[in-house]
Amino acid sequence: MNTFIAVHQVTPHIDAESAARLVYGVIQRLKPDTQWLRYWICDETGRMFCLWSAPDADAVWEIVRGAGVPTESVCQVEEGDPSLFMQGMDK
Repeated sequence: MNTFIAVHQVTPHIDAESAARLVYGVIQRLKPDTQWLRYWICDETGRMFCLWSAPDADAVWEIVRGAGVPTESVCQVEEGDPSLFMQGMDK
């Protein structure tokens, strides 16, 4: 399975009822091979970053579009360890 970050623009300081509608729409559309894993939100700007596990970006797009979640991008990502870049820097 692949990992993706979806970037959304929701209303800054979104109210609980509006957020619940968006989340419910996503949850209704989840599939066994496409799962929403976690999210981060900047309440000030309304930017939301969602981590997904899916076979491809199209699977994520299908869910967020179907749920009516305003989505700027869906990008495949790989996790990295910043300490790899710090080896030998203490010399």
